Amino acid sequence: MGCMECSRMGCERVMCDQLILDGTRYICSSCSDELDEARRSWPSRMSAKEVRDRIKAFLRTESGTRTMLEASEVDAEFDRLMGND
Repeated sequence: MGCMECSRMGCERVMCDQLILDGTRYICSSCSDELDEARRSWPSRMSAKEVRDRIKAFLRTESGTRTMLEASEVDAEFDRLMGND
């Protein structure tokens, strides 16, 4: 059996069991959760090609970069990035 590593850039998880993009790529559960979160911001009407392109674009983003923050977390992240820890 071959390695089933996550197809997301920067993700080091292996033995992923979820196939995506017509069975051509693997995705781990954490990245799949992030993809589901990202999908909420997509338009409600899209072509199949647009959906495929967005999934491919998502796979080119770094793991952990699409996690949506709650309001209090946004403030904390802003302060951290501004050096106001």
